[in-house]
Amino acid sequence: MNANNIILTGFMGSGKTVVGLKLSERTGLKFIDIDAEIEKNENSTIDSIFNRKGEPYFRVIESKIIQEATASKNTVIATGGGSLMEPGSFINLKNSGTIIWLKADIETLKQRLVNSDNRPLLKESADMENLLNKRIEIYNQSDIIIDTSPLTVEQVVDKIIKKLNLKT
Repeated sequence: MNANNIILTGFMGSGKTVVGLKLSERTGLKFIDIDAEIEKNENSTIDSIFNRKGEPYFRVIESKIIQEATASKNTVIATGGGSLMEPGSFINLKNSGTIIWLKADIETLKQRLVNSDNRPLLKESADMENLLNKRIEIYNQSDIIIDTSPLTVEQVVDKIIKKLNLKT
């Protein structure tokens, strides 16, 4: 069990990938984006996987990719927005490092996602707040919560580095 990874979680549009990339760049830690790994593994987009094979299939693949990613050490892992909802994935992530919820208010999320057409669960759930509310309880189990709404990517990365006392 490696308890030295940094796991970024949060709703779609919260900044997991961009913050993860910048944090990796600043600290020299490896970076794994779970959604990108799924797309590479399946040779397909997340949207296409949902459309062709459904969410249950997607969650099985996601769990497998998370299990592989959490075997890494000294890695920044950007999860998908619903990754923590799967109990096995949540346990793997929790045991592998520090989970950081990149929280954002609903208006900020809507602004960030306004031009996004590759979010399969947004198509099924026009009510973002409803989907977010389903996930709040699990997000609240994160080790650290950072409200990204008023912050730039650099400011979020600075906060993570400070909270985790990381070397840059």
